[in-house]
Parts: sequence; structure tokens; C-alpha cells
Amino acid sequence: MFHRTSLRLTVLNAVVFFVILLGFSGIVYATVQHHLLRKVDASLTGNIGAKPAVFIENQKLIGSTQAVMKIAPLQADVRMITLFWNARGEPTGDLPFDKESTTGFDFNAFRGLPEDDKPRTVESSGHSYRVLTHRVKTVKTGEPAPSDIVVTQTIINIDPELGMMRSLLFIMGIAVIAGGGAAVMAGSYLARRALVPIRLSWERQQQFVSDASHELRTPLAVIRANTELLLRHPDETIETQSDTISSMLKETKRLSKLVASLLTLARSDSNQLELAKKRLELTKVLHDAAAKFAPLAAFKGIDMSIDVEEGLHAVGDEERLQQLCVIFLDNALKFTEAGGTIRFICKRCSTAATLVIEDTGMGIAGYELPYIFDRFYQGSRSRSRTDSGSGLGLSIAKWIVEKHGGTIQADSEVGKGTQFAISLPLVAG
Repeated sequence: MFHRTSLRLTVLNAVVFFVILLGFSGIVYATVQHHLLRKVDASLTGNIGAKPAVFIENQKLIGSTQAVMKIAPLQADVRMITLFWNARGEPTGDLPFDKESTTGFDFNAFRGLPEDDKPRTVESSGHSYRVLTHRVKTVKTGEPAPSDIVVTQTIINIDPELGMMRSLLFIMGIAVIAGGGAAVMAGSYLARRALVPIRLSWERQQQFVSDASHELRTPLAVIRANTELLLRHPDETIETQSDTISSMLKETKRLSKLVASLLTLARSDSNQLELAKKRLELTKVLHDAAAKFAPLAAFKGIDMSIDVEEGLHAVGDEERLQQLCVIFLDNALKFTEAGGTIRFICKRCSTAATLVIEDTGMGIAGYELPYIFDRFYQGSRSRSRTDSGSGLGLSIAKWIVEKHGGTIQADSEVGKGTQFAISLPLVAG
């Protein structure tokens, strides 16, 4: 599944990169071409104002198949030539020209062009020219009317510019081909990177479903077995079957707690579970939550101390903060033997409150500490206990802390106890 998705993403990314590269290359090519032709056209239009006075004296009519060309006296480009046409559409002029310089130059290719003062490109004898045709007023010189100049054409050979554009096009073609290969490699890299969180999420989901199924299977199996046992002895009283019913009730409570935890995590993953945050007195919330465990600790023979600084205020969800305390204190009571101690301390530290839950229980091995907040993870020592939980409590606790903008750290040593340090942001009282 992921291989096919990766291939599709690679193709899609490569196509997008290639289209962008092609579009950018086209823009560069069009811009350069426009810039070059604009410079040529500026030279053409700048030459319109050149006075053809040198051509007026002693004008002579030339045959219709030939024309006289002369470098205009005010031309800005040395490649520029000027043609003059009379009223009968015949080329005219007065000065001789170098025939060798006009070899392959077909003057008839420029005959009859629109006189709209707009530069245009003309192909002639394998060469490209930029031409500007301009109608001028008739100039009288004493000669017959047919010799009057009525149209001028300013012409520039643009072979160098087009050659430059062909070279640029060739270079850009190679760049586009190379860029296409680079786009494929970049697309493959981005596809793999894009699939990393998806793959991890998929694997976590598969693991979550597997672990949830395993955890749900155990209490369901116990409830089913005990129910079948009750049905085998329909004449028995509740008193005689109290142990069986008690076991069913215990597993039902465990199942209910597990389902509630799974629902919390599932809704948090999909961002459907929002906290009901409001301004609250953090001191009172933490003290009340911890005080509920004092009788349980005393009953188990554990010395529990509560030290919460007064005047702490925060913005948070009171119910979730109490749940946070319950998770850590429940674990502390569960893994601390009689005669041990539990310390519940919360002090102000700059703009945050530091909550510490410390016990002298069995502790957690160092190699297991990085995984204790993973879902369904249970340490080797907790798995050996009959009252071990589902491995979801610390995951929920971490989620609650992060949703309140805090951080959580764990430190433990086997045989000496465990300490959790939680930092929660405070607001001014």
C-alpha cells in the first residue's frame, strides 16, 4: 500500500516541479527575447527622426528590382540600413552602395509592408530582419514626382539576437532535462519524507488496535466464563456465588475504565476532545485531589505528605487536572509497599508551578523510562502484578499536561522509588 502511494506521490511531485521549472524557463526565455527585441525596436524608432536631406539632392529613379541603401546619418546601430520608396512603390535613392555588403539581400521582401510604425520581423534569404515602415511627407527637389520619397524603412539584421536566443534555448533545454531528473529525485525524496509520519501513524494505529483488542479480550473472557458458570448452577444463591459475581463486577469495572481511557485517547487523537479551560485556583484543585488519597495511604500503612503552596492560579480544566493527580497518586499507592512514603509537593517557580509526586516504591528500570508514556506500555515489574493497569494512565497524563502547555519528566531507580515532575504555567492572582 505504501509503495504504491509513494510512487504516486513521486510522480505528482515530479510533475509539479517539472511544470514549475518549465514555466520559469519559459518566462526567462520570453523576458530575454522581449528585452533584446525592445532594444532593437528602440533603435528603429529612434531613427525615424533622422532627416534624409542627403538623399534629396539629385535623386535618381532606380529599377523596380533594385534599391539603394544608405547608412542613415543619425543611426544608433551600425547594422541599421534605410530604404526609401517613392509613391509608385519603387525603391529610390541617390548614393551608390557596396554590392558585396548586400549579397543575399532581397529588397523585394520589404515591399508593401504596412505603414503603421510598428516594428515587425521579416525573413529574407535565410536571414531575419526587424523592420519599421514609416510614411513621410513628399519632398520636392525639382525632379519629377515619381522620385519623391514617401515611405522610409529602417531595417536591422537580428541574426545575432536570434542566435543568442537559440543558444539560450539550447542551454535551457538541457537545464530543463536535467531539472526533470532532479525533479524525479526530489519528488521521490519528498514522497518518502511525507510518508514517514503517515507510516508511523499507521503503525501506531495498528499497534493501538492490537493492544486494545488484547486488553479488552481478557476482561470479556473472564466475564463470559463466570456468566457461563452461573448458568450451569441456576439453583445456586447469590451468597454461594458471591465470589463469581464479585469477579465479574471487578472485570466489569476494569473494562469500563479501559473503554473510557480508550475513548479519551481516541478523541484526543482526532482533536475532538477539547478542554473546558477557565481561570481556577490551582492550589485548591491540587490539594483537594491529593487529600482524597490520604485515607487510602493511611489504610495501607503509607506515610503521605501534601505540601501545596498557597495563592497559585492557572487557566485549565479542573476535571482533567484532578484526573492528572489521580493517575499519579494511584500509581504511587499501587507500587509502594506498607511503610513507604509518598510526597505530593507543588511550589511556584517563576511563572510556572512545579508539581512533584514522589514515592519510595519499587521504581522503574532506566531502560524502561523512555517508554513509560507510550500507550499500553507496562514495565516488567508492573506486569508481574495482578493489580497492574492497562498501561494507558501515563499516556493520558502526558496528554493532559501538554494540553495545559506544561511539561513532564520522570526519574526513577529500581528499589528506591519514582519521581514525576510536572510544570504548569501560572497566571497572576
